[in-house]
Amino acid sequence: MLLDYPTEYDVHRYWQHVALGKIPRRGDGYPGAGSAIGIHGTDKENFNRLGINWTLGCISLLNHDMKELHALVPVGTLVYIKE
Repeated sequence: MLLDYPTEYDVHRYWQHVALGKIPRRGDGYPGAGSAIGIHGTDKENFNRLGINWTLGCISLLNHDMKELHALVPVGTLVYIKE
């Protein structure tokens, strides 16, 4: 499930993180703010269970949770993500 992202604030934070070296380069540049951010299942369910942040920006759910969410949430639903 792809998210309609980024906001103006997100773009500002993104470039701050580039300047601090927290965003890795890809090829000749940077991936860009909002580059394919989504909510998805995983082939690394143990990482999720252990609380390891491995997605580089996405939200990873256990596969059975992702299937349930996909069945419940229609396209266009507002998503609020809080740290």
